[in-house]
Amino acid sequence: RSCVASSGYSLKCTTLDSFLCEQIDVHRIDLLKMDIEGSEIKVLLNSHKNTLNKVAMLTVEFHDFLDHSLTPEVNAIHRRMKSLGFDMFKFSLNNSDVLYVNRSVYNLTLFQRLTMMVIKYQRGLKRVMKRLRK
Repeated sequence: RSCVASSGYSLKCTTLDSFLCEQIDVHRIDLLKMDIEGSEIKVLLNSHKNTLNKVAMLTVEFHDFLDHSLTPEVNAIHRRMKSLGFDMFKFSLNNSDVLYVNRSVYNLTLFQRLTMMVIKYQRGLKRVMKRLRK
């Protein structure tokens, strides 16, 4: 199908459902990086649960830090992903760097979850300290 971009160009586009289930018939995706300049919300709210459950890990950048009116929809995605069995890890103070991990593929132990959080804050602290030294 054809879509018109904000720039006015006509593009060939597809849905995540169609791409993963019909066009390439993938049974599992180890890592899906989604960076589609604000369209992440539409994709994640409208993709079928069976499509999303094929994904082991999903990394996404939401843009609600630029437009706060998007925050309720981003929160709805967080709730939806949790209801589908994904753990969420935020690697930024806002939603600009989010990792969802599918528990049916990677059922992380409490120790592994805590380790991820320690690494997150350790890296953040290193960045802050580096800025302070300048």
